[in-house]
Formats: sequence, structure tokens, C-alpha cells
Amino acid sequence: MTYEYVRKNVTIHGHRTSMSLETAIWAGLEEICEREDVTFNQICSLIDRSRETTSRTSAVRTFIVNYYRHIADKCSHRDCIDGKVGVGLELFAVKSS
Repeated sequence: MTYEYVRKNVTIHGHRTSMSLETAIWAGLEEICEREDVTFNQICSLIDRSRETTSRTSAVRTFIVNYYRHIADKCSHRDCIDGKVGVGLELFAVKSS
């Protein structure tokens, strides 16, 4: 997987915008959308609602790290799960301080 920046158009809260993220970040976000059965625009809107002072791209990266850390924790301390994480995605969209 390359780490080039790729610019994609997204619709956040009904407004079209673009984000430039590494290909690995886009792939992680797309995988989360598939696992959680949400659209790309839905997850970007959810992440955007939770950010305060941080940039949108930083909020996306933080969301992805928090999501996969949650999965890693579940697999290391309990039975691993397939599919959805089973908790509200809002938990991973941490507000910046």
C-alpha cells in the first residue's frame, strides 16, 4: 500500500467538500464503512460533528486509530468478534481538547 495523498470529494452534513488523506487512511475508512454498514458520507459527518478545534483530516485519522485500538483490545482481552464493533461509532470520534 502506498502512502501518497489522495484527494476525494465527500458530503458532510449535506455540503460537498474534499479531503486529502493517505491511501492507507482512505482504505481503513472504507473498511470501517463496510464493517459497520454505513456510508462514507455518514461516517465523515459523524466524525465531523465530534471535532472541535482539530482539523477534519486529523479527526478522521484519530477516529480510525481509536476504532482499531478498540478491536485490538477486544481481541486481546476477550473473544474476538467478526463484523461490527457493537458499540456506537460516536465513541471513536473523540472531541479535541
